[in-house]
Amino acid sequence: MSWDRRFNESIVLPDGSKLTTLGEAGKHILELSKAQHNTKELQGAVRSLIEAAEYGGEVMFAHIGMLRALSGRADEPSAKTAPVKLSDSTSMKPEPEHVPSIKPTFDRSPIASETLQSAITDAVKKAEPACEAFVGVIVEPTTPKSHFDANWALKGVKFGRSDREKANEAVMSIVERMQRQFRLSNE
Repeated sequence: MSWDRRFNESIVLPDGSKLTTLGEAGKHILELSKAQHNTKELQGAVRSLIEAAEYGGEVMFAHIGMLRALSGRADEPSAKTAPVKLSDSTSMKPEPEHVPSIKPTFDRSPIASETLQSAITDAVKKAEPACEAFVGVIVEPTTPKSHFDANWALKGVKFGRSDREKANEAVMSIVERMQRQFRLSNE
């Protein structure tokens, strides 16, 4: 993926300049004050920018995150046409985050590999009736490439007599979700 990916619609800053790519948005964030870096909105925007640029995530989420970070009211129709000045303290009001959560490895809940394997297996069996005969998975520790990557990966899958296609879909979505929630503990 690339930091050169473009937003569908440019983000107009209070000074009239525009952000058109993920890279431009990232550079703009680096120019903001430390106080602005500590807002939930800006932290959410950073996560969604990284997800879009480095992991192929949705550029739309990065766009929404940036609008929220810059205005605090990006979900209101008027926010697109009338950006709020960054120095206005009311513009940084907390708002619930609606972007995918990508926690750094150290922020994830620690879990033992056997417990994780059991949790994935149970979730797959519950996800799809055709997966009742699913046997389990094997996870292995890995070295994360960045602090946003999980420290574990799927090593193997035991399908048993379950429908392989449906079980595989369930396994992939469950593993993806659990990699954002858990890290392998030092057993």
